[in-house]
Amino acid sequence: MFCEYKTLSQSNNKNTMDARFMSSPINITSGRFIKICELNKIMKHISKKVFIEWAGIPLAVITIIFIALAFGMYYIGELSFGGITHNGIITMLGIIYVIISLGLLIMATIRYYSYMYQITDISLVLSKGIIHKHEITVPYINIQDVEREQNILDIIAGVCTIKVETAGSVSANIEIPGIDMNDNVDMIILEKKQEILEKQKKKSVEEEHKKEDEMLSSVEKAIILLSDQIASLRMDVNRLIDKTEKEMLQSSEVIKPKTIKKHKKTKQKSKRSKRGKKGK
Repeated sequence: MFCEYKTLSQSNNKNTMDARFMSSPINITSGRFIKICELNKIMKHISKKVFIEWAGIPLAVITIIFIALAFGMYYIGELSFGGITHNGIITMLGIIYVIISLGLLIMATIRYYSYMYQITDISLVLSKGIIHKHEITVPYINIQDVEREQNILDIIAGVCTIKVETAGSVSANIEIPGIDMNDNVDMIILEKKQEILEKQKKKSVEEEHKKEDEMLSSVEKAIILLSDQIASLRMDVNRLIDKTEKEMLQSSEVIKPKTIKKHKKTKQKSKRSKRGKKGK
């Protein structure tokens, strides 16, 4: 006995509920299988009203047919076919009726226990099969549309088939038969999808705000750094100006005595030259 799991997701989902869906078969004797079967306990069966559609209505039709045949054989009278007497024919019809009735009940029971589904916070899970389990999980974000379908037998039984269209190939679409009309499974799935979309929208808005805050913070830091650099440059310029002024002051103090001495020497020379001219 094996279980097989498949995920119809376009992205790797790390949720713990969806982590159990693997492509490899799982042996019933393994602890992993037991763990998955424990998780299956929280899954929901389809409505028991499907027995009306899958067994009740066909059984009623077959019963009417066999009763009509029995009454026909009774009113026709003594008859034999290939050595089989009238009573033998009626007995054979009864045996055939019992076999067909049991077959219908068994097939309906197998089909009923073959379908299970679960509506989680992030995905829709459908389980099919009894001996060979085949489970499919569809994230709500991949769901395009959800429809209800009913035929005449569905209307009589009070059930419907939920059709889920996904963003992918037609083979990726899933159907859940035997859903009670009062369960509103389609509305719940669409509401879950809307919740996921709103959460994603909220998350994207928060991320945008976070990016804007980070950008503003980086601009503020750049402005503060630039202000510090300007202040540092201003201090360097002031120091350079002070140093230049001091150097100019010192150089003027050194040049002034030399100029005075030179001026005195020039005066003395001019006096001497004047005296010389007078002596001649």
